[in-house]
Amino acid sequence: MSSPARLGSSSFSALNQRDYPIIQGCLLMLGIAVMLGTLVGDLAQAALDPRMRDGMR
Repeated sequence: MSSPARLGSSSFSALNQRDYPIIQGCLLMLGIAVMLGTLVGDLAQAALDPRMRDGMR
Protein backbone atom coordinates (compact mmCIF):
# COMPACT_ATOMS: atom_id res chain seq x y z
CA MET A 1 0.00 0.00 0.00
CA SER A 2 1.39 3.39 -0.93
CA SER A 3 1.33 6.58 1.07
CA PRO A 4 -0.69 9.57 -0.17
CA ALA A 5 2.54 11.28 -1.26
CA ARG A 6 3.21 8.43 -3.71
CA LEU A 7 -0.25 8.48 -5.27
CA GLY A 8 1.01 10.21 -8.42
CA SER A 9 3.91 7.86 -9.02
CA SER A 10 1.72 4.85 -8.22
CA SER A 11 -0.88 5.92 -10.75
CA PHE A 12 1.79 6.65 -13.37
CA SER A 13 3.37 3.20 -12.99
CA ALA A 14 -0.09 1.58 -12.98
CA LEU A 15 -0.87 3.34 -16.27
CA ASN A 16 2.31 1.95 -17.80
CA GLN A 17 1.49 -1.57 -16.57
CA ARG A 18 -2.23 -1.28 -17.45
CA ASP A 19 -3.21 -2.11 -13.88
CA TYR A 20 -6.81 -0.92 -14.03
CA PRO A 21 -7.87 -1.55 -10.39
CA ILE A 22 -4.97 0.61 -9.17
CA ILE A 23 -5.87 3.34 -11.67
CA GLN A 24 -9.50 3.25 -10.52
CA GLY A 25 -8.42 3.46 -6.87
CA CYS A 26 -6.13 6.42 -7.57
CA LEU A 27 -8.87 8.25 -9.45
CA LEU A 28 -11.33 7.53 -6.63
CA MET A 29 -8.90 8.94 -4.05
CA LEU A 30 -8.30 12.01 -6.21
CA GLY A 31 -12.03 12.59 -6.62
CA ILE A 32 -12.62 12.27 -2.88
CA ALA A 33 -9.78 14.71 -2.17
CA VAL A 34 -11.25 17.27 -4.58
CA MET A 35 -14.73 16.91 -3.08
CA LEU A 36 -13.41 17.28 0.49
CA GLY A 37 -11.34 20.30 -0.50
CA THR A 38 -14.37 21.94 -2.08
CA LEU A 39 -16.48 21.18 1.00
CA VAL A 40 -13.86 22.66 3.35
CA GLY A 41 -13.57 25.76 1.16
CA ASP A 42 -17.34 26.25 1.05
CA LEU A 43 -17.68 25.82 4.81
CA ALA A 44 -14.82 28.24 5.48
CA GLN A 45 -16.33 30.81 3.14
CA ALA A 46 -19.76 30.45 4.80
CA ALA A 47 -18.19 30.89 8.23
CA LEU A 48 -16.09 33.93 7.30
CA ASP A 49 -18.34 35.88 4.93
CA PRO A 50 -21.08 37.77 6.82
CA ARG A 51 -23.17 38.14 3.64
CA MET A 52 -23.45 34.37 3.34
CA ARG A 53 -24.30 33.94 7.03
CA ASP A 54 -27.16 36.41 6.73
CA GLY A 55 -28.45 34.69 3.59
CA MET A 56 -28.59 31.29 5.31
CA ARG A 57 -31.12 32.48 7.90
